[in-house]
Amino acid sequence: MKKAQWLWWVNVLLVAAFVIQLLTVVLRDAIPVRMFFMVHVWCGRTLLALAVAHLILNWNWVKTNVLKFLKGAQTN
Repeated sequence: MKKAQWLWWVNVLLVAAFVIQLLTVVLRDAIPVRMFFMVHVWCGRTLLALAVAHLILNWNWVKTNVLKFLKGAQTN
């Protein structure tokens, strides 16, 4: 699979995990406590792993823009 395809899937899953996190908080009182903690904790861990994958896949972009920012800050 190409990098762009990986990034697309990671982004889709990131959005899904984020929405599930929001729903578990909003519906906290409507779902059983054990289910809330199970879904919320595991989805949170998944969200963290996907965020790391997103950073790894975009690392060249991050490096380029951080270096531009730092070079601009040093010249001022």
